[in-house]
Amino acid sequence: TPALPNSNFTTLTTTVDPKTGAIKFTESVSDPGKFSFTLTFPNGKFGIFAAKKRPKCKTGQIKLKGKCRPAKVGFGSGTKTVAAPGSVSFTVTPSASATKALNSRQGLRVTATLTYRSVRGGASVSHIQTITDKLGKGKKK
Repeated sequence: TPALPNSNFTTLTTTVDPKTGAIKFTESVSDPGKFSFTLTFPNGKFGIFAAKKRPKCKTGQIKLKGKCRPAKVGFGSGTKTVAAPGSVSFTVTPSASATKALNSRQGLRVTATLTYRSVRGGASVSHIQTITDKLGKGKKK
């Protein structure tokens, strides 16, 4: 029996829409398959998520407004099915919490975890990248 191929993908471009904060990924894949993606940003560094002293919270949590809350906030997540090898693009729009943080700061450091699995099987492969998301406030960049 031949060995199953390993899934693989290459990032071609990652761009941010300065008007909406949406992040567009363009990837190149060698097989049909499926992407899953999760984008997060740190909680507690933004005025709307103002953190106080570090209390005794579980790992992965921080104390915010007197309660233990997740240390990371969801920016967006989802899946994208790829029907054929080649270039594929998908856009992740910011969640309500991410939009608040984008409106309150100069830039938001978003961590994107992209995972791809070929329909032919084999191991999934993941890439992690950090993107600075910034609203342009009407200025051209």
